[in-house]
Amino acid sequence: MTNQPFTILAVCTGNLCRSPLAAALLRGWAASSLPASVRDSLRVVSAGTRAPVGTPMSEHAVSLARELGVEPGAHEAQQLTEQMLREADLVLVATRAHRHEVARMLPRAARVLYTFRELGALAADVHAGAPPAARDRVEDLQAALRAIAARRGLAPRRAPDDDDVIDPIGQPLAVYRTMASQLVPALAASASVLYGAEPAVLPLPRR
Repeated sequence: MTNQPFTILAVCTGNLCRSPLAAALLRGWAASSLPASVRDSLRVVSAGTRAPVGTPMSEHAVSLARELGVEPGAHEAQQLTEQMLREADLVLVATRAHRHEVARMLPRAARVLYTFRELGALAADVHAGAPPAARDRVEDLQAALRAIAARRGLAPRRAPDDDDVIDPIGQPLAVYRTMASQLVPALAASASVLYGAEPAVLPLPRR
C-alpha cells in the first residue's frame, strides 16, 4: 500500500470562486462517501493562475457552498506553482485556457489534467458502464482515475462552451448560480466514480 496521499488540485484564475467551491464540494463529498482510512490519504487543494494571494473566498461562493450542503471553511487564495502540479494526481481546471496554461507550466501534468466538465463527461460514461464500487484503499482512487482516463481517447470532440465553467467574479449572485449549474453536475459525476458512491447533492441553487 502506498504512503503517498492522493492529491486533487482544483485551479481557476483567482482561486476565489470556482476552484475553492470545487475543492469544498470534493472534500465534503469525500467525508460522506469514503472510509476514514481513504479520507486520511486524500488531499483536495485549490490554487489560481493569477491569485490575489491571501484573499478569502468570495461571499457568493461561500453562500453557494453552504446551499449545496458543504462548509467551505477558511480559505485564502494561493498562487499555482509547479510544485503543486508535481504533487497532484489529478488536476482539474475551470476552462480550456487554464488547461493550456497549466500544460505550459508543467508539460507532464497533461496526463492528469482535465477541465471540470471534461472529467465529468468522461466519468459519466464510466458510470454508465458499471455501478461504482466501494473504495477501500487509496489505490482504488488511482484505479478509478485510470478508468476515467482510458475513455479520453474515445470521447467525441467537445465544443469549448461544453468544457468551460464561466468566471462569476464581480458579478451578481445569479451569475454564480449559472456557474454552479455548469460546475456541480460535472463534479458530482466525477465524485461518483472516484469515490465509489453517489454524492449527496442538494438541489442546485436557483439561477
